[in-house]
Amino acid sequence: MFGSSPPKTTINNFTNISHLEKLLLWFLKNDKRLQIINSKVIHALFNEGRRPECEESESPEVLVKKVNDPQGVKTIERWLILKVFLDLIAISTAVKDTHHDLKKVFEKRIDHIEQQTKKTLITAGEIAHKYGLYVEHDLDLETELSKTETEKEKEDFKQNYLADALISSEARLLGWIFKELFNENYQIKE
Repeated sequence: MFGSSPPKTTINNFTNISHLEKLLLWFLKNDKRLQIINSKVIHALFNEGRRPECEESESPEVLVKKVNDPQGVKTIERWLILKVFLDLIAISTAVKDTHHDLKKVFEKRIDHIEQQTKKTLITAGEIAHKYGLYVEHDLDLETELSKTETEKEKEDFKQNYLADALISSEARLLGWIFKELFNENYQIKE
């Protein structure tokens, strides 16, 4: 569709929804790390109405409500595009309001998202480890969750497994946009 490399991201198009759609489509087709969001389990959990929480004080309120509302965004792809768009709007707004350097604000935003992925990964990982759940791409959710002891653990695992897949994908896309804009890789903070 777009060839062997993703559509070029520039300072002029990085907040353009149409560009973000093309970028996401390329990554879904070509990047193994993003392909988790195409799994049946992730789609099933998303279609149940589960969403990672979006708390964006700097973003247009109507989009935040849409991203948080299970009836507001019907597909994972649209959710991810809107969430990345909200991140980019938050970054742009922070740069305008604080007059800080775009690169520093962008790094801080990705740092924040990386912290969210650590929380979701730890929660889902602890439950998976405790019960020896098989959590590969072809996860059989019903079978694996039958190994857990409480409804809270089942719900926590479902929510955090989905959130980790989506937030990690969000961070991956933002990391790529960062690389394109600043001609260097985003460095994960320890």
